[in-house]
Amino acid sequence: MDLFDYMRAAKMKEEAPLAARMRPRTLEEVVGQEHILGRDKTTLARVIANTTSAEFTQINATVAEKKDYVRQQYLPYELNGREFYQPAGTGYEVKIREHMKRLKEKSDSSE
Repeated sequence: MDLFDYMRAAKMKEEAPLAARMRPRTLEEVVGQEHILGRDKTTLARVIANTTSAEFTQINATVAEKKDYVRQQYLPYELNGREFYQPAGTGYEVKIREHMKRLKEKSDSSE
């Protein structure tokens, strides 16, 4: 990044819409904002990408073409059913644990 790129990025940050400037950027800023988990998937994806240093490319679905999308990747069969996350018994994670339990019970009853 040269000086011109830096100045262009800084100017874009200053002139970005208020909603874009107020959007959470870290997991700590997401905690307690329950609405993000259901509605603001782009923000959540951006936070996860920032946290994990992953590449994030935002695509506007109204102008995207088929070539802009990638095939969905699924877990290998040997990892199906394996638990990777277990919510703690404190704070908001109690609600997450209860929600996950209901989803599992619903899934088990439909089989």
